[in-house]
Amino acid sequence: MPLFHDFYSTLLKDNYYLNFAVIVGILRFSEGVFDHIYYTEYSILESYSFNEHFGFTEDEVKDLLSKYDLASNLDAVKDYYYGYTFGNSRLYNPLSITQYLQLKKIDSYWCKTATNTFLKDLLEIADQNIFDDIKKLLKGQTINKNLRYDSKIANNLSANDIFAILFFAGYLTIDDKNIRKANLKIPNKEVLVDFADIIANHLFDPTNIDNLQVSIKQHDIDLFQKSLRRIFEKNVSYFDLGKNEHHLITLLTLLPLENIYNVKSNVEGGNGRPDILMVPKYYDFRGYIFEFKYADKEKELNEKAQDGLLQIEDKKYYLAFKEHNIKNITIIGIAFSGKSLELCSKDMFLNENDEYVYAIEDK
Repeated sequence: MPLFHDFYSTLLKDNYYLNFAVIVGILRFSEGVFDHIYYTEYSILESYSFNEHFGFTEDEVKDLLSKYDLASNLDAVKDYYYGYTFGNSRLYNPLSITQYLQLKKIDSYWCKTATNTFLKDLLEIADQNIFDDIKKLLKGQTINKNLRYDSKIANNLSANDIFAILFFAGYLTIDDKNIRKANLKIPNKEVLVDFADIIANHLFDPTNIDNLQVSIKQHDIDLFQKSLRRIFEKNVSYFDLGKNEHHLITLLTLLPLENIYNVKSNVEGGNGRPDILMVPKYYDFRGYIFEFKYADKEKELNEKAQDGLLQIEDKKYYLAFKEHNIKNITIIGIAFSGKSLELCSKDMFLNENDEYVYAIEDK
């Protein structure tokens, strides 16, 4: 503490050439650092004067996209970078927007500006209750927590402290807030993808995660099944492996492929809502559809996986790829029973009559 006290005293108080200074950080300074300097403190939880200036507003982004001939991409940009709430203002991430305007590519820009070591450290001390809250966040739900702007990183952090730090760091935003508590959620897909990648690599063997993602890129269904089996067979102690947890774990392993796929969960496709839809961002890449089923007994797994495949066919989920002009797709039915699974798949392609038909070899 004396080191920072002396440093800022020399830099701010005794500096003849300095008129004023603005110091920005995600957590409050400890008491005593500025006790010898006159200053005004601003907290996003307690002050609202500058809320609209923490990011780009909806109108500003629309104007910017129009100037860069990118107006047609508004929905994708909003999905990825919008959602930060400051008081009554809902904003876009300013760094990500400026990077997108320069590179004209949807990608995770903000998350690449710093290491996520502190988030990994927080996961190391997280207990079952904290992971239950994290599961809710990853499913798009909100969690209700006390927020204090004087939260500090320490050895014995409470759940409220951990989620407050994630909020101040930008991984969470406020959905709505009363005087004492706030409903927190993940703000957008950019953060969700980074969050999911960190969680997946913390919970599961990174080698199996990498192999599974390689199998998607290379269309290696055997490797995909082998890698997914290994993920479920290993200790996934923070998941009770109910129906939603199988879905969530599979989604966690696929979301990091967002650089080449738009990974969607339970969105409209054809005549229903497939469990996971992977729309390639490049038309010559293969698209994937996953439908999950659940069996009471392991001997029923193959039959249930076939049921998942039939549901994709009957409800024509694959029609969701037509508007993206995706030529080749793979439909996959997966059945789970505890940590065991079976899958079956079929390859399809868009023929000269603009219809999806089956390839010769099915798996």
